[in-house]
Amino acid sequence: MRLLHTPELFHMLHARGSGSWLELEDTNVETKVRTVTPWLQLTFVWLVFVVTAGVYQVPATLLGGHCADSTAPCSIADELGLSPALQGWLPASFLLCKGLLALPAGVALHAYGPRRCLVLGIAMLAISTALFAVARSFHMLLLLYVAFGISYSLSGLVPLVVFVNGWFSAQQKATSIGLLVTAFSAAGVFWPPLTAWIAERHGWRLAAALLPCAAVAFALPIALFLLRDGRVAAVDDATIELNACSSIASSMHAAVESGTAGVSRAHHGAVRCARGGFHRGTDCLPAWVCDPVLWHLAAMSFEILYI
Repeated sequence: MRLLHTPELFHMLHARGSGSWLELEDTNVETKVRTVTPWLQLTFVWLVFVVTAGVYQVPATLLGGHCADSTAPCSIADELGLSPALQGWLPASFLLCKGLLALPAGVALHAYGPRRCLVLGIAMLAISTALFAVARSFHMLLLLYVAFGISYSLSGLVPLVVFVNGWFSAQQKATSIGLLVTAFSAAGVFWPPLTAWIAERHGWRLAAALLPCAAVAFALPIALFLLRDGRVAAVDDATIELNACSSIASSMHAAVESGTAGVSRAHHGAVRCARGGFHRGTDCLPAWVCDPVLWHLAAMSFEILYI
C-alpha cells in the first residue's frame, strides 16, 4: 500500500472538493441576488412613481392663481380665463376616467404583465403632458385630462402594486407596498413647490414642460431597461394552473367511470381550459374573471377614488 505525499493528498482533496466549493459559491451568489434584486426593483419603481404621481400634482398646481410680476401667465385660468366651474371639470374628468378604467387596466395587467403596461402608461403620460404644455383651449385641456386618466391607470398605484407583489413574498408585501406608497407623498413634496416657483418666473407652460421631460429622460428609461417582472407572480400563476389541471384530471377520471359521453365532455372542457381559462365543470371562464386579486385591486381603486 502506497502512502500519499502531502502535495498529492492536497491535490486529490482539492479535485474532489472543488465542485462542492463552486456549487456552494454559486448558491451563495444566487441567494444574494434573490435577496438584493427585489429591493433594487422596489427602488427603481419608487423613482418611477415619483414621476408618474406628478400627473396629480403639476396640473393641479397650475390651474389657478395670478402673478402680477410674472412676464408670462403663471396659471391656466390666468391665460385662458377659465371660471372655477370649468376648472372643476378638469380634475373630475381625470378621476372619472381613472375609476372607469380600473377593471380594464387590471385585465391588461393580467394579460401583458405590469412592466409592459408601465412602459405604455409612461409613454402615454409623456405625450399627454407634453401636449398639456401647449394647450390653447378648455376642450383640449379636457381631452388631455382624460388622457391623464388613461395613462395613470397603466402607470399609477395599482400597476405598481402588482409589480411589487411579483417580487416580494407574502411576508414582505406589506412592507414593500408601504414603502412604495411613500413615493406619492414624496411627489407631493417635490412637484408643487418646484412647479409654482418656475411658473411665477417663467410662466405655467414652461413649468408644465417639466413633467414630460422627467418622464422621457428618467421614468421611461428605468421602465425599459431596469424593471423586470418578478417571479413570485409567475409561481402563483403556475400554482393556479396546476390546481386547474388537477380539477380537470379529477373530472376526466369521473367521466371515465360514468361512460364515453362523460369523457367527451371532460375532454372538451380540458381543451378550453388549456387556452387560458378556469375549469368549472363542463364550462370554462376566462382566468381574470375568477382571479380574486384582480377584483381586490379594482375595489381598492374604487375606494381610493370615491370613498
